[in-house]
Parts: sequence; C-alpha cells; structure tokens
Amino acid sequence: MITNTEAFLTELKQILRGSFDDDQYLVEAVVNRLQQSDTTHYEVSKWRANDHQDHEFTFQLNDDHSYTYLHAR
Repeated sequence: MITNTEAFLTELKQILRGSFDDDQYLVEAVVNRLQQSDTTHYEVSKWRANDHQDHEFTFQLNDDHSYTYLHAR
C-alpha cells in the first residue's frame, strides 16, 4: 500500500508512456516491485517514459510495511 497514492499516481502518469485506467493495478505493481527488490526506489526506464529519460521514485518504508511516496527525480 502507498499512503499518498494520489500524489504518486499523478507524478507517475505524467511520466509513463501510454494511458492507464486501472490505478489499483499500477499501485499493486509498484508495491510488488518495491517488496521484491527490498528497496525504496522505483525506476521507470527511458523506454517506458514519454520523455525518453530515466526516472526514479523514492519511497519511505513505514512501520506497518506500507510505503509513503517522497519524490521523483
């Protein structure tokens, strides 16, 4: 779970190439990736980004195992 989902999705959708209607799927995919890689960073490669640049989203892992979106670069 991402505590501030709306802020994260707003940023992510501005970067991702294509359109995505299923917000829940996007959030679950990102959380899955964070949990499997044991990191607090989610990367969008230039191949998936509409501006053809790499992007990195930074999260904070909370005590309840949820994530809080902090920033993108």
